[in-house]
Amino acid sequence: MLYFAIIGGIFIVDFFIKRIVDKKLTLGEKRTYLNGKIILQKYYNRGFALDKFKKYPKLVAYGSSFVCSLLLVKFCLLLFRKGNKGLKAALAMIIGGAGSNIYDRFRKHYVIDYVRFGVKWKSLGKVVFNISDFFIIIGTLLLPIFQKKDSK
Repeated sequence: MLYFAIIGGIFIVDFFIKRIVDKKLTLGEKRTYLNGKIILQKYYNRGFALDKFKKYPKLVAYGSSFVCSLLLVKFCLLLFRKGNKGLKAALAMIIGGAGSNIYDRFRKHYVIDYVRFGVKWKSLGKVVFNISDFFIIIGTLLLPIFQKKDSK
């Protein structure tokens, strides 16, 4: 099914990119591309977004797993219903991204982040992302749009 391909594709692509970054870059090392607009930087995120709660790694790991489990239940309940394609795709994006990051949390006790942007907004320029994060963000932004549309 398409939705399982989305979940698996996000997980696999991010898994291999993280693996390459972990082998090729030293922690904190930066490589710039497109005149400094894209920065490749190896960073170990031990907390939630922006390293929040990094002093509580079990809370972060189990909290992430709990939220992802709830979304997975919702996804499974929708899976065999007709329609709701946008909602299913949004949930698949979130689950695929969260699954990759949760895997890292339990296996390595941190998530490997590797992309920053050279932008005018200094607070955004400091944030280091990974592919999974992008899909979690995109899926989360699409979720209310499709949930509202599909509930009509």
